[in-house]
Amino acid sequence: MVIMAILMAIGTASFTQSQAVGRDKKRTEDVAILARHLEAIHRHGQVNGTLIYPPNTSYDTVPLGYPSTKLVSDTTDPQTITIFKGLSTPLKAPKATTDFSLVAATNLGDTSSITPLPSNSNDVYVYQPIAQRTLMSGPVDLLCTDASSTEGEHVITTQLGAIDSATTTCIKFNIYYWSEAKQAVQVLRSINR
Repeated sequence: MVIMAILMAIGTASFTQSQAVGRDKKRTEDVAILARHLEAIHRHGQVNGTLIYPPNTSYDTVPLGYPSTKLVSDTTDPQTITIFKGLSTPLKAPKATTDFSLVAATNLGDTSSITPLPSNSNDVYVYQPIAQRTLMSGPVDLLCTDASSTEGEHVITTQLGAIDSATTTCIKFNIYYWSEAKQAVQVLRSINR
């Protein structure tokens, strides 16, 4: 009887771990699909042949870049709808409570301080688009928060106040997600660094 209980406990732990690994695989695949999608937008400024910028804007005047946090947060924005309808799979994390698991970062944190922080109880993919501004002290990373301008991204950061520049675009990104098997936040970084 004791041997049977031990075998059952081992089997249950093994089964639970294999389920966690399977959910992690889904998260890793989702994030990789999203990253490839965002890289295509960065290279071409379009999704499946449809420009993501307003139709009355000259393509040559719009700097190519990654979408800002606004285009992730505002699901009613026509550009947001265009961007995400091109995905080949829905972005729903395995333990998510909503149908769309992609959320915008609200800071420039890393795997321990990004907000919102992915966790076992908060199964989300956190998108963190980053711009870079050159100051006298050198280059500074900024969170890309608004892309409503047809002239490019407006970048706002709490550390430096508001910066408005038609030449500043989201030049790189990080996507943070939770790993159940590792019990840690993971990050996938854009090709452009």
